[in-house]
Amino acid sequence: MKILMTPVRLDALVLEADLKVTETTADFSQLPYFDGIQDINPRKPHISETVLGRPFQNTNLNLLAGVHLHWSLPDALTHGGQAGNDIEFPTVPNRWLVTRLHGKTPGNRTVEKQWVVQSDYLHPEGGRPQLGAITIPYKPLSDEFQPFRYMGRVLPGGPETPTGSSRDRYLERLTAVGYGDPQFAAFYPNCYSVFGFRDDLPEKLGEVVYQVIGWYGNGESDYLKNLLAKLEEPDQVSAEKILKHLEVFLQWKTIQINPNSPPKSPEEMLCYARIGFNPEPSTETPNLNAEIKIAIGNSGSEALAAYMGRFLGGHESQGLIEDQLEALRISAFLRDKRLDTNAILKEARHERNFSPSGNPIIWQVQEESDGNLEKSVAETKTKLPVEIVLILNRLNSLQREYERTLSEIESMREQTFADWFKYMVAAYPPVNTNEDYPPSDDIKAFIRSNDIRPLHEKIQTTGVLSLEISESNQRVISASWEDSIQGNSHGDSLAKRLAQAINEILTALREFNQSQISKQSPLRFVLIPAAGPRFWRPNQPVILLNGESVISSERHGQDGRLNNEGLLECELLETPKDFNTIQELAASGNFDLVSKTIDQIEIQKNQAAREHHGFNVWRKQPWNPLMMEWRTEIKSLKNKGNQASADHNYRQDFITDNYHLRENEPELSLRPGKGALIESAESIVGRCILTPGAVKQSEERLETYLLQQARAASVAELRENIDDLVNDETPKTFRSNPVYTALKVYQELRNGNFLAQSLDGFHEALLMRKKTAQLLPAEPIAFDNRFTENEVRQAVEDAILTAPAALNSFNPIRSGGLKLTGLRILDSFGRVLDLAEDQISPIEATALSSPTHPDLVWLPPRLCQPARLNFRFLSARETAREMNSLIESNPICGWLLPNNLDNSLLIYDGGGALLGYINRALEWRPAPGDITPIEVNTIENIHLRRMVQYLLARDVNYFEDFLSTLNRALQNIDPENFAQNQSIAILLGRPIALLRASLNTDFHGTLSDQRS
Repeated sequence: MKILMTPVRLDALVLEADLKVTETTADFSQLPYFDGIQDINPRKPHISETVLGRPFQNTNLNLLAGVHLHWSLPDALTHGGQAGNDIEFPTVPNRWLVTRLHGKTPGNRTVEKQWVVQSDYLHPEGGRPQLGAITIPYKPLSDEFQPFRYMGRVLPGGPETPTGSSRDRYLERLTAVGYGDPQFAAFYPNCYSVFGFRDDLPEKLGEVVYQVIGWYGNGESDYLKNLLAKLEEPDQVSAEKILKHLEVFLQWKTIQINPNSPPKSPEEMLCYARIGFNPEPSTETPNLNAEIKIAIGNSGSEALAAYMGRFLGGHESQGLIEDQLEALRISAFLRDKRLDTNAILKEARHERNFSPSGNPIIWQVQEESDGNLEKSVAETKTKLPVEIVLILNRLNSLQREYERTLSEIESMREQTFADWFKYMVAAYPPVNTNEDYPPSDDIKAFIRSNDIRPLHEKIQTTGVLSLEISESNQRVISASWEDSIQGNSHGDSLAKRLAQAINEILTALREFNQSQISKQSPLRFVLIPAAGPRFWRPNQPVILLNGESVISSERHGQDGRLNNEGLLECELLETPKDFNTIQELAASGNFDLVSKTIDQIEIQKNQAAREHHGFNVWRKQPWNPLMMEWRTEIKSLKNKGNQASADHNYRQDFITDNYHLRENEPELSLRPGKGALIESAESIVGRCILTPGAVKQSEERLETYLLQQARAASVAELRENIDDLVNDETPKTFRSNPVYTALKVYQELRNGNFLAQSLDGFHEALLMRKKTAQLLPAEPIAFDNRFTENEVRQAVEDAILTAPAALNSFNPIRSGGLKLTGLRILDSFGRVLDLAEDQISPIEATALSSPTHPDLVWLPPRLCQPARLNFRFLSARETAREMNSLIESNPICGWLLPNNLDNSLLIYDGGGALLGYINRALEWRPAPGDITPIEVNTIENIHLRRMVQYLLARDVNYFEDFLSTLNRALQNIDPENFAQNQSIAILLGRPIALLRASLNTDFHGTLSDQRS
C-alpha cells in the first residue's frame, strides 16, 4: 500500500491559567425542543438569533490551562465544488492520533502518551461530555428528541483504540465547513473537539514534541482514493500521469523520500504535523498594542491604493498614487489609449465599484459549422425568414418575463421567511420584554393570506422550464415544461408558452436548414442561450488593516509558500504488503512506521536547513488573525431624504436636487450646499473573515509590471533585490516616474503585514435585513406545528439568506457619511484585540473623502438593491418591437452625415442609400441624379421622416447649432478616431446612425420595502 503523507499546520496555545475567549459562532444547545417529558428552552424561538453569537459578544468560552493544539486542513480539502445547485466540500480525515513525544532529536524520542480524537463521534442524546465538545444541528430519529448533538471525543491509547460499542453514532460526512460554517475548521472555539486537542501542561515543555496523524476511519471516504477512482481506467494510467494530475488538481507535489526510487502513485492519504517547543519557551502573548493603520475604499485594491498613497506621498500625492496603482489593475482598459486616459481610468474605476448579479439569458440564432458555433447571423449577412425573426423576438420577450417572474417568486419566498421570523419572535417573546407584539395567530393568518397564497398562485402560473442542451456546444435541442406544484396544473403557464416558443423556432430552423441542404449551402443555424444584460450591485466598503498584529496566517491558503511552483510538498510512504489499507494499519497499532517516516522527513529538513509545512517550532504564543468585527454609524442626507420626512419617503428629486453629473465624470457629485446630514445615526455591526487576497493580487500585478519594465529578470530576483532596485531607481519621484511608485509600493508590500475584507452585510442592513446564517423554519415545541413544517418550509425552500432587522432604518438609497466606531480582531484561538476609539481613524480613498465632512467616510449614492439600466435597441421597422440578433431586425432608421464644407446635412436610409440633404438655407434637396427624386413625405421610415421634418421646421440658427453639437459630441465620444481622421472630419463629418432604443431601470426581484 502506498500512502500520500500530506503535511498540515499545527499550532499550540500554551496556558498557565484558564483563559476566556470568544464563544463558538453557533451554540445549538440553545435550540428549543421537547424531550419526551418537558419542553427545553421553551421561551426561545427556533430562529438563528437563538444560537448565533453576536459581534462584540463577551468572551465566555473558558479554555482550561494546558496545551491547546489546533491543526489545519490541507487547502485542497477546504475548497468546495459545484454539485447541482449546492456547493459540495471534500470529506476530511476524521481520526487523529495525537502523540506526546519526549526528546529533542528525531529518531531518539520516546512516546510519553497517546490519544485518538474521533472527530465525527456523536455523543448520545442527553449526554454532555465532561471535557466539553462542540454542538452541531441534528435531525432526531423517530425515538429521539434532541435537535443537536455534541460532536467529537478523545480516547486515551494508540491508533488501535477500539471505537466503542455498536450503538455509537458518527456523522455521515465530515467536511471543513462542518454544519455549513466557512469558519468551522479554522476557528478553534468552533472545532476544539473535532480538529483540536487539549493536554495538561507538561513539566518540561521545552523537551516535548506533539505529533498529529490524521486518517479516514472509513476508507470509502478517503478523498484521494475517490479522486483517483474517477480517472478513466485508473489501473492503466501511469504513475507519472497520476502524480501530474495531483499537481494540477490538488496543487500537491509528491516527493519520493528515497530519491533513487522510481515514481510511484499513491493509493490513500493521511495528514501529519509536528510541533516542538523552544528550549526557553515564553507564554507571553505577542505585542498586540502596536499601532494598526486602517484604510477604507470601494474595493480591496482601492483601500490598499489609498493606504499606499497616504503612506508614501501624504495628502498631496495620495490621489496621484491611487490613480497609478489602480491603472495597473485596469491596464486592459488603458491599453493602446493615447487620449482621454484620465477619463477612461475614472470610468473603469467606477465600473469596478459594482459586482454582477443574476444570470439572465438572451436567445440568439447562430451559424453552426462542423458542430462548432462560428458566428452570429448578423455577421453572416444571411437573411432568415421573417417568421423566425418574429418568433425570436417573442421568445426573448417571454424569456425576460419568465426571469422577472422567477426573481419575484424568490423575493416572495424571502418575504414569507421574514414574516415567519417575526411570527416566531411574537409567539416566543423574550423574557421580561416590554414590547407589545401582535397576537401570533393574527400573524399566522396574515402569512397564509398575504404571503403563501399569492406565492402559490405565482408559482402555478409560472411553471418550470427544462432545456435539453447539446454536450458539444451550447445549442438547444428541445424544451419542455412542468407544473411547479405537484397536482396543481395550470393550462397556460409562462414556462409552457416559453417552451412552445423555443420548440417553434427550433422547428422553423430545422426546416430552413433542410432548405439550405437542397441548395447545397453549407449554412446551418442553431438556437443558443447567450448571456444577457446583468444586474449590478454596489460593492460594500472594504477595510484594510496594516500592522504587526495583522500578520497573515500560514495556516490557510499558504500550503505552497515554500515551493517555487506554489505546490504543497507531500511524501510517499510504502507500507509492508501485510496491510492493504490505512485502516488495517491503524487497527494493528503499527503506526510506528508512519512516525519513523516523519522522523526521516524531519532529519532531511534539518540537514537541508529549510522550512517544512508540517513542522512548527513554538517560540511564543501564536497570533493568527482570522476575523474582524466592525461597528459603523451612518448618517444619510437630510435634504428630501426618507429619514428627514414625516412619511419616511424620498422626494422624487432626491437625487437630482442633491447631486449632479459633472462633465467627463462617471460619478455623481454633491451639489454645493447640499451636504447636510440627519442628526440621528444608524448603527450597523457585522463580522467577516480577514484575508490577504487584495494584497496578493496587487503584488502579482506589480510583479508583472516591473518585469515588463525590465527591472528584474524573474520574480525571485525582484523579491531578492527589491531594496537595491528602489535605491537605484531615478528619478525618485512619484509624479514623473510611475516605475518608482511601483517599486516603493512593492517594497512596502513585501515588508508589511496587510489583511482586508468588505463589510459584509452592510447594504443588507440598510434594507432592514440581517445577513447571517439561518435555520430552516421549524416550531418543535408547538402543540400544532403543521403551519411551519408543512406550509412555511415548503413556501420558503432555501430563500433564507437574510433575516429581518425590524429596528433598523430603511435606507434603500445609500448616501451620506459613515463613521467607523468599533473594530475587533479575533484570532484562530478566539482571543480578541479591541482597538480603542482613538485608534480607529481610517485613511479614505479619494473617492470616499469630502472636504465638508473630513471626519466621515463619504459614501457616493448607490441603490442598495441589485439593479440595471436596461438599454435595449428597438426595431426600426416596428412601433415597439425589440430588435434581436437577426439582420432583419436592426434598429437603424437612417444615417446622418454632416458636410462641414457647406454646412449641409446628408440623409441616408437604413441601408446606406442617399435620399437627399438639407442645405444651409434649411431646404430639402433630393439626391442628385436620382431618376425618381425622393421628397420628405415619401421617406419610407417614419422615424427618419419625422426627424427630417422636425429639422426643416426649425430656423437656420438652430440648424447650425445642431451641426456644431454633432461634431463636438463625436469628438468627445470617440476622441481616438476623431484625432486619426481629423483632416477628413474638417470637410466631411462621420456617419451618425439614427436608431430607436428604450431605456428603463430594472430591479432584481421585487422592489425592496420597509420590514418594520
